[in-house]
Amino acid sequence: MKKLIVAISITLLLFGTIGCNSGLDQSVSYKQTAYLIGECEHYDLTVISGVREHPYMMDGARGEMVEFCTITLKPRSNTPINDSCTYIVTVDGLEYKGSLNKDTFGSTLSGDIGVDVGRDMTAITIKYGEVESSIMLEYMMSNAVISADDALKIATDALSDTLSNLPEDDKREVYIKFVSDVLGDESVYYWYIAFVGKGGRYSAVLIDIVSGDLIAKRA
Repeated sequence: MKKLIVAISITLLLFGTIGCNSGLDQSVSYKQTAYLIGECEHYDLTVISGVREHPYMMDGARGEMVEFCTITLKPRSNTPINDSCTYIVTVDGLEYKGSLNKDTFGSTLSGDIGVDVGRDMTAITIKYGEVESSIMLEYMMSNAVISADDALKIATDALSDTLSNLPEDDKREVYIKFVSDVLGDESVYYWYIAFVGKGGRYSAVLIDIVSGDLIAKRA
C-alpha cells in the first residue's frame, strides 16, 4: 500500500490533481466516469473516459472542460511493440475508429476518441499488425458502492480542517480518479480525490470503493 501511495503522489506531481471546499462542481478539473478493462492472448486493454480541463494548467482554477475517452493498449511480453495500431468501436449505433500510437516510454500505445462514451462500450476491435481481435470490455466501476460524488463528499469532510484554513491565494481544483493498485493487487480499486493548487500544492485521500473507508490521507 505504501508503494501505491508513493506512486500516486509522483503521478500527481507530474500530471496534476483536484480540489476546493465550496462550489465543488465548479472546481472539478478532472473526473473519470468510466473505467473498463479487457484482454486477449496478445495484450491488455484499458479504457478510461470522463471530462477534463483542456489545456491543463496547475493554477487551482478550472478552465475549459472537454470530454475524453482514452484507450491504452499494453502488449504482453511475447508481443512485439509496433509504432501504432488501429481500433474500431461502436456505441449507440455510432462508429468510432482511429489509431493508437506508441507512448513516450514505448511500453504502451494509446489514443483518445474525444467523446465520453466509455460507460456504454462493451467491446472494441483492435488491429495490431496482422492480428485483428475483438475484445470484450468489463466496466469496473460497477463494483463501486461509493459513487464519485460520495467519494468527493468523504474527501471534503476528511480534509475539512486543511481546506477551510488555506491561505487566501491558495485556490484548489479537484481531480476525481478511479485507480487500481498497480503496485499491489491490480484487481483492487480505489477512489483517489485530490485538491491541488498552484505550484503543485495538494491534499489528497484514497477511499475504499465499497466501504467508503479512508485508506490513505495527505493533508
